[in-house]
Amino acid sequence: MHLLCAVWVGVFLLFTSRTSVNAQMRTENGGVNSPETPTWQQYFRIQISEQLEEIHLHQQLTLGLTPKLELSLNLTNKIHHRASFLDANGEHESEVMRGPGDPKIRLKLNLFQKDGVLSSTRFALLSHLQIPAGNDDRRDGGRRIPRALQLGTGDWQFGGGAAFTVIRNRHRFSTHLVYNHRTRHEGIRLGSSIDWNLAYWMRISPVIFDPENPKAEIRGVIELLNRYQFSGMDATSRTGERGLLLSLAPGIQIYPKPDLLLEASLELPIFGNLDDPQGDRRWGALFSVKFFF
Repeated sequence: MHLLCAVWVGVFLLFTSRTSVNAQMRTENGGVNSPETPTWQQYFRIQISEQLEEIHLHQQLTLGLTPKLELSLNLTNKIHHRASFLDANGEHESEVMRGPGDPKIRLKLNLFQKDGVLSSTRFALLSHLQIPAGNDDRRDGGRRIPRALQLGTGDWQFGGGAAFTVIRNRHRFSTHLVYNHRTRHEGIRLGSSIDWNLAYWMRISPVIFDPENPKAEIRGVIELLNRYQFSGMDATSRTGERGLLLSLAPGIQIYPKPDLLLEASLELPIFGNLDDPQGDRRWGALFSVKFFF
């Protein structure tokens, strides 16, 4: 099955005349949405691995509850294509699964923000909760397939972290560090994880920003995505599924007009030693559109 493209919506809001508080693509930033401007996002994500090909359709509502506090609700529908595997009769098969994934709630609390002329420094705390609502009981020949390949995870997940952003005219640097804790489900706890992302963003055009005569903007983005997954636990001992995933994600953002954002990004693995049911990660992609209300 060939999966070629995706649409993804960016996460945040314009700041002072079009200096953006948008996330680079996958990396959080220290700014929050204004209470006067809720955002609705819809985006596709594609991830191709050795044993699984995924298309995820996300719908996300982001609200500024106060000038310092932001709430997001993310709903997901998924298509999973399992690559060739042996069925109960020893024959090679493939399978497509469709259905909702697990919804996720996220809070962001901005603790520090200092704004200047086309400049800003921001720091925020992050927290999230993922609710086990997707189907995690798909079976093959009476045997449940690995939870990592299911549409739902089956377990409650929660965690938190921090995001830091610096904007100076055409340039921006952001980083976030987030821990995700996984709970036991039917006696088994899959591995918790830590994500540490680094991102650099530059406004390519226009070189000089004129708030009195705004033009279409083009921005280049490069992100370094790091995830370390810890070992899980079965009924009596730790499992061996632990390791590091490291990817590079170049992308582009285009603002044809102030209330419309288009984005495209690739995810290119550069290192991975995680031994799990998905197998080697091969590539991923995001393509998005976002409207600002």
